[in-house]
Amino acid sequence: MDSTAVLIFASLRHSSNKFPPRQSKSAKRVFASFTRRVVKASQKVFLNDVYLAIPPDENSEFEKIGACLIPQEGRGFGERLCHSIQQLFALGYERVLVLGNDCPQLDVQLLSQARERFKNGTIILGPDQKGGVYLLGVTRENFQVLSNIEWNANTDFAQLVKECDSQNERLEILEACYDLDDRFDLQTILRRCRLGGPLRALLLDLRNSNLSQPDQTAVLGCILRMFDHIRRVNQLPPPPLFLH
Repeated sequence: MDSTAVLIFASLRHSSNKFPPRQSKSAKRVFASFTRRVVKASQKVFLNDVYLAIPPDENSEFEKIGACLIPQEGRGFGERLCHSIQQLFALGYERVLVLGNDCPQLDVQLLSQARERFKNGTIILGPDQKGGVYLLGVTRENFQVLSNIEWNANTDFAQLVKECDSQNERLEILEACYDLDDRFDLQTILRRCRLGGPLRALLLDLRNSNLSQPDQTAVLGCILRMFDHIRRVNQLPPPPLFLH
């Protein structure tokens, strides 16, 4: 057994609830795709030492994804996270690398870098664009640094750095990446991240699902008027769409 395990923390319900109800189906497809991608990338780097921590009532959503499932147990995020990490320590792992399912930039290259640098430092962090973390690595010996963290407050990264400093723990920090938490993140990711065709199509579908039918009709009308204006300025013949 490798002494490092990957723990992917996921909930399709929680992730899709970040978006308005009319976007929930599209959001669920996006985060399901994110989860499959990070599982596959993790398995290429860490082989069989990849675990997926999920809410017990979402078991059917993930049972075919190809990773070992463990239940999230506890009242709040911090309690569920710590309990899941402890389950892997109980299996004999000395180091646990925790990942989310909302970062589209988590790939084999980044995970390979994380694995190598995790061996050098006792704690490893991957900061996101809002002050949280998309990646967290702890060991059995320094697991206690998590006990005073107030999670989900966009100050996770700063709190973890402060705890490491106060406890004289060695720290490795990876490059910053983007998390998908809301429609503003979605626009940023579409604009700045290099994404494969299928994933980009899912993200575009998520963005467009926020438009109501009247909004979509208005957008289409604007596009048609723009093309008609260009046609008239350039004295081009009308396409069949404009023939009466």
